[in-house]
Amino acid sequence: MSRLLSSTIFFLQKPFLENLYFFASIWVLVSAGDVFYHCYYGEPAFAIYMSLHGFIQCYAITILLGVSDKKIWKKSFCSVFLFLGIINIIADVWSLHSLHVGFTDELVAIVMGTNLSESENFIKAFFDWKPMIVIAAFTILSFFLFFWLKGFEQKKTSIFLSKSLAFALIISIALVSIKHSRNWDGVFLNKIGLFLNYEKIEDLNKYRTNPVLTYLGKQPQIITLIIGESLTKSQCQLYGYSRETQPNLVQMADTSNFVLFRDAHSPSQYTAETFKSLLTTWSPECPNDWYKETYLFDIMKAAGYKSIWISNQNQNGVCDNLQASFSKLCDEAIWTGEHHYGWGPRDLDEVIIPCVRDVLDKETEKLFFVINLMGSHEEFSERYPHTFHHFKSDEYVEYLPEQRETMAHYDNTVLYNDFVTSEIIKQFVEKEACIFYLPDHALDLYVSDSTYAGHGRSADPISFETSTSIPLLFISTDSFDNLFPDQLEYLNSIKDSYFNSSSLPYLIMQLGNIKLEQ
Repeated sequence: MSRLLSSTIFFLQKPFLENLYFFASIWVLVSAGDVFYHCYYGEPAFAIYMSLHGFIQCYAITILLGVSDKKIWKKSFCSVFLFLGIINIIADVWSLHSLHVGFTDELVAIVMGTNLSESENFIKAFFDWKPMIVIAAFTILSFFLFFWLKGFEQKKTSIFLSKSLAFALIISIALVSIKHSRNWDGVFLNKIGLFLNYEKIEDLNKYRTNPVLTYLGKQPQIITLIIGESLTKSQCQLYGYSRETQPNLVQMADTSNFVLFRDAHSPSQYTAETFKSLLTTWSPECPNDWYKETYLFDIMKAAGYKSIWISNQNQNGVCDNLQASFSKLCDEAIWTGEHHYGWGPRDLDEVIIPCVRDVLDKETEKLFFVINLMGSHEEFSERYPHTFHHFKSDEYVEYLPEQRETMAHYDNTVLYNDFVTSEIIKQFVEKEACIFYLPDHALDLYVSDSTYAGHGRSADPISFETSTSIPLLFISTDSFDNLFPDQLEYLNSIKDSYFNSSSLPYLIMQLGNIKLEQ
């Protein structure tokens, strides 16, 4: 037994020692971010635990390097994993510095599940040169070890190294075998797996259904859903914010056909996850795959509505784009930002207004609109024209100096969004129409951390609650109110109750006097 164990250790140690230079260099790239992150937050024991994960994985990867003596194989193998190691440390350090969290599947969702415009603005908003220094330092250290140890004479220390590394391997395996799920996504090979296994958008047309409906009464002529972007309730004048960020909507709120929901929430702090339940009958609690549930567009089609999709976002993404997939279910899709594929100027949300007007002028049948705005998406300074640069950073004395410019830009996006939304609503005044407005999610604007403004982090309860607490409003025209007074009465009865936007499809069905037969 001992001879077998000795032979096994020798078999594992020989190719490992021959490629020790590679092991040391990649282990720095794989483990440095985890050690840095957890030590930064006062968790040195967990930093060691995560580095042991990296030790085992890098050990196994190095053994694979020794399976062949061909130079082309070795060069290719080293190049691939050194490249992945650099990507790994970029992800780790950038996540820690910019988002204040370790690497998670949420970051994969941001990168893989969004469109090019959103990805561009996300990178620009959170780019900082400071983490680049840390990344460069560890990368240089890694390559120094690579070239220094490559010429190192190992024969003198082979016995010491063999015993030490074999002992380290055994200890590592023993410790990491202890079940500990926290930050498991952050382990090197798991990160790669998250990207490789990311759920690509299905062709939703394959799962379309012909839902059976029960009609409970007359249907309104037009139902409209305006979906904003990243609008935070705390910055909304409608909800008591001291600055006049929504003067037009506040004026509309004085009418009897305006309903403001006081306790509305989104199911997620990310766009793609919210859309899955916002436009289908699926909810996060549902055990089925979201794309196998009934689509809201199919329900509206069965009820006799023509679906119109109008968006100022980009329909091209890294792994397609969920919004674009939904738009293909509509009878007509208009992408005002479809000519913008990357960096550079793009149209502001007001370009949507004439598109809505044109559709209303030419259509006479029942219509269901979904209007998707860029809203308050990062980068904030690009979301509004110069004429809406109303709020100045020096006015924000209640915030820290480094927060003021961000908050001023953000409030200007809310002010501009108020203008665009109110102008869209005005296009329906002469019609028999009802309109919902809500954003896909909110943002964490220095609430959970004085140095962080961005998407909420699910690992932080305060951040998650802030970024999923959203504004939601309903407004209808006089023609609608005259024909459907009971609907307005019902909405007023629930406006102060908890409401999750995953239930909005059912509320739209109720307004349309239709019931889905499950």
